[in-house]
Amino acid sequence: MPPSSAIGDTGTGMLVAFSIVSALFDRARTGKGRRLQVAMQDSVMHYSRGMFITQARTGTAAPRRPPSNNPPGGIYPCEPGGPNDYVYLLTSRANPEHWTRLLKLIGREDLIGDARYDTPDARLQREAEVDEIVTAWTRQRTKHEAMAQLSAVGVPAGAVLDSMELTNEPSFRQRGILQTMTHGERTMTMPTWPVRFDGVPTAVKSAPLLGEHTAEVLADWLGLDAAAVDAWYAHWIAEGFSALELEAKRVSGDGRHLYGTSVTLADVCLVPQMYNAHRFNCDVEPYPTLGAICAHLETLPAFARAAPQAQPDAQ
Repeated sequence: MPPSSAIGDTGTGMLVAFSIVSALFDRARTGKGRRLQVAMQDSVMHYSRGMFITQARTGTAAPRRPPSNNPPGGIYPCEPGGPNDYVYLLTSRANPEHWTRLLKLIGREDLIGDARYDTPDARLQREAEVDEIVTAWTRQRTKHEAMAQLSAVGVPAGAVLDSMELTNEPSFRQRGILQTMTHGERTMTMPTWPVRFDGVPTAVKSAPLLGEHTAEVLADWLGLDAAAVDAWYAHWIAEGFSALELEAKRVSGDGRHLYGTSVTLADVCLVPQMYNAHRFNCDVEPYPTLGAICAHLETLPAFARAAPQAQPDAQ
């Protein structure tokens, strides 16, 4: 059998190990110990953050990946039969009682001891039959009902939730595992570090906006005064615009676009750079081609809506 991932088991252990090291380091620094708490579900949420990025980008639930085959194991359709109505269950090779418990629950005690299904290898040979036996039972229950009944008899199971359902699950927010952060003018819901230090979840902070801290770094870290900061900007804008002006004269098809005769990504990047040049009082007279292109682009509705000076975080 191919090796399978153990994200919940191994992944949680890794997170706890990292957190223990951090807590020990903190104790050496402060003399104070820390109490660590973690749930496997929260760890898996942490490792599944990619689906939240997909959901934030599309506004819909992240698409589900195909399940692996391990009869009876995987996802099974439930009532009312919609595209997201599934329950996940597992009968482990390490615990033969899972199969027996499942048969008793679904009313198929007649199959207990049946040689056709009595071992994992035998069930694997009759995968379609085994899945149909389980499906006949799950289709009569919602995924939450099936999860509750399976779990009650000791069969590992869980209602399959998509990223939107996880986002709307109140327990994650109540415990601080899911948090809403603001990035520019956009809000996003993301999972935090699942290990709780002294019972408190780590706050989710957004990444800096493009160039958000440039002025602060130049002034506070490098000790440059306002005149030196302006000179720094002027130097690099001149370096870039001098080369780009020559390129624009060579490749602009109509004098209104940087390349060819229609909008390209180069035009999208040019406009905010011209805005920065004006923002830092740079001389743009030596770049008439770039200036003419920007003047045209700023008349287009899409560019007008996305104009840097029109954004909430404009400086």
